[in-house]
Amino acid sequence: MEQSWPRTIRGLFYAAMAVFVVTIVIGIINGLDLYEFEHDALLTHVHTGTLGWVTLSLVAMCAWYARGIDRRLGLALGLIIPVYALAFMVSPTIRSVLGGLLFLAILWLLAWAWGRYGASRSLPALAMALGFTTFTYGAVIGVLIQLQLAGLVTVFPSGADTVGAHASAMVFSYLILVTTGLLEWQVLGANRPSRAGLVQLGGPREGQGEKA
Repeated sequence: MEQSWPRTIRGLFYAAMAVFVVTIVIGIINGLDLYEFEHDALLTHVHTGTLGWVTLSLVAMCAWYARGIDRRLGLALGLIIPVYALAFMVSPTIRSVLGGLLFLAILWLLAWAWGRYGASRSLPALAMALGFTTFTYGAVIGVLIQLQLAGLVTVFPSGADTVGAHASAMVFSYLILVTTGLLEWQVLGANRPSRAGLVQLGGPREGQGEKA
């Protein structure tokens, strides 16, 4: 693993902060009724928050725990996530293309997370791997939603709560799982999986399954 990983982590944090500024600016302008944003612009606000600075920050912290991440993976996420979030103000077709690229990067992230768990067999690494697994199937739903909105495929029947399933995986469940792992690492210094730790990790996944 390359020795320049601190630089990669700093880059992810810088990208997260830049996306956070976009989130805040849109939120403040909309909250003060200074400008009436269209629906797609509000989706940019949502995705620069949930998918943008939150995810980039979590990836950076997970890489910090693992003491490294492939620089190419960090660069791909740091570039594609902000551009994808901003693409909500452009067109569904462009979002679909960028969503496909982002999905490949997410699969790469998933493989990296499980690789870290395979190398350490620690409770924090397991929490991160399970969290990014949940993140990945939430991303699958999101990409399919964009493809359907662009008229490229028809996957979900009318009336299906696709947004609920997508949001519960990518806004709540994966965030709780990954954060749990980070807390186990920083606060408790946990290493090997324990019965209590495994029960803690199983709760959010069960709840998310019921929501979806």
